[in-house]
Amino acid sequence: MPTLAANAPYRPRNVVNAPALKQALLARSRERGDPPQLTAWLCNHFRRGLIGGFPHVLPVIGAADWQRLLPAEPVPAWLGRSELPCVFIDPQHPQLHALEQRLLEFLHAARNGPLAAKLHKITYAQALQRWHAAHARMRHQRQRGEFESRPQALRERLVTTNGRFVELVGDGDRVRGEMAYEAFHMRHCLGDFADRRTLRGGYGEHYALSVLNRERRMLSLRDARNRPHVTISLVRRDGRWVAEQVKGKQNRPPVARYHDDLVAVFAHLGIGVAGVDDCARCGLLELPGDSPQAVPRIVHLRDAADTPQARALVVQCPELLSVHPAADRATYWLALAGDADRIVQQPAPPLPVLAAALLGEAQGALPGPGEAAPPTQAPDWRAALETAVAQVPDWHYRSLNGPLRRWLHVAALDRGNALRQAMRWALASGDLATRHSGDWRYLDDAPAGGLDPARARARLRALADACHTDVDTMLRESFTCPLLRHPGFVAHCQRLDCDPLDVLVYDAAQATVTLRLALAAGVLPRARGLPLLLLNAQRLQDCCDGWRALGQAYSRGRHAVLRWRHRRHDIDYHVDRDLDAYLGQRRCNWRVLPWRQPLLAPAQLVAVLRQQCAQVAPAAT
Repeated sequence: MPTLAANAPYRPRNVVNAPALKQALLARSRERGDPPQLTAWLCNHFRRGLIGGFPHVLPVIGAADWQRLLPAEPVPAWLGRSELPCVFIDPQHPQLHALEQRLLEFLHAARNGPLAAKLHKITYAQALQRWHAAHARMRHQRQRGEFESRPQALRERLVTTNGRFVELVGDGDRVRGEMAYEAFHMRHCLGDFADRRTLRGGYGEHYALSVLNRERRMLSLRDARNRPHVTISLVRRDGRWVAEQVKGKQNRPPVARYHDDLVAVFAHLGIGVAGVDDCARCGLLELPGDSPQAVPRIVHLRDAADTPQARALVVQCPELLSVHPAADRATYWLALAGDADRIVQQPAPPLPVLAAALLGEAQGALPGPGEAAPPTQAPDWRAALETAVAQVPDWHYRSLNGPLRRWLHVAALDRGNALRQAMRWALASGDLATRHSGDWRYLDDAPAGGLDPARARARLRALADACHTDVDTMLRESFTCPLLRHPGFVAHCQRLDCDPLDVLVYDAAQATVTLRLALAAGVLPRARGLPLLLLNAQRLQDCCDGWRALGQAYSRGRHAVLRWRHRRHDIDYHVDRDLDAYLGQRRCNWRVLPWRQPLLAPAQLVAVLRQQCAQVAPAAT
């Protein structure tokens, strides 16, 4: 959340599920057994702070949004007439949980200190600022007391390659002393007691009491000299111990050297890691057991790279590309759906994925509605892309500067035979999404395909309204998949055992429709839209092994999205039947065009575009 001034008033916002949000905070507080004054603070100040400024909200624009987010409540008559925009806050959002945990540390420390009598007056902004100030002091405070480790406070759980995992056990003084020893070497707040002589108060008090009350377990990876390197906090959830936090030194993620040790201890103790951000950043994931009653298996990404769980992990944490054992093109496209910045920072991303990442980052790369500029105004677009290209590391300038800029800065494309064949393939990749509309029925290399501009504009506006967005945003998100980053949809896919790659294929096929409509409507100039269509076609070819595989993935992804948007949507085999009927046609595009279209290979695409725009985009120095 954004940092607020300590005296900033609470801002109003029309949160449609504000009562349910309060009930969720109250239920979690009671489940933890928080003292009454902490529960009151969470339901008052913390709730008001979330309503005023929590950034991860979902817009509630019409009745469809209301029924999807609040299915048990009738649609109110005032919806859509409110002066303030209506939003929905997911009480189970991971960022909300993380923020709540952070402020609970402050509240427990304040309850045992001089602020106890004034706790009810402390606002959300003041509490958050005090938490940051306390952690800043801990980071800059180098002179701490040295504490001794006591073997009586440690219980060995597992011996690994890099040391041994021990659990902090014993009576109050032993546990507190061992926590202080752990915090001294790890430089985090686990054992930061306000009174270091008696080991009482501060953030350490909160953790010590929860450990002594068996509400939390603390594990530490110790080397041969008993020095800690990883600290693990466990909590009980649904009758099972699961990971809460996994921290390296100074609250950073554990280094890659200890990832195998984490897999070993979690598998040995049967600890769950699903939904834990710290575990995800380490590349840890849960695979379902051989039977519904079996305990899930804990593995590392490199040992299960070709699983839906691993692909979902790449979307969540694109930085894991650096440890992926075999990151193919499809893996890079999934990572692009998670974070375009990470693609630019990779040492050697595929050229098409890098181009798509830069196009998505450039604020002026795509025109908005009504900005159908002629090619003579291309320098404005080119200047915006130069800003994005400037963020690429130096090696990109040496190796990709010339072809990449010629590809992205194309300002004119003529209809040569090579380009025509590539465009026929690119347009055919969206046939399942377009064949029933009646707009594009024949094998053609023209994106408009005879569609009237007025009808194309109407179709484009209707598509944007159905997605609760605008045309500009749809075009900018051509190479991303926002659904794959939505926590609710990710959990929905896990329940359906849906592969994120299927959702990406469905999204790419829909992007073909959007780009064709934008070109036919004149919203997207040809010189800018054709490279986007070619890039999108390359994405589909990289993610599928053939035309039938593309159709099957599209069907599965479509079903998952419809089940998410319409909760009562049953399994629909319409697209599967449609796929068989389409492939059965004698003049079917997918039967005429070979799957491995040579012109869609990156190097050949660059060569084609260089020939077409040599007079417009001179060689970069």
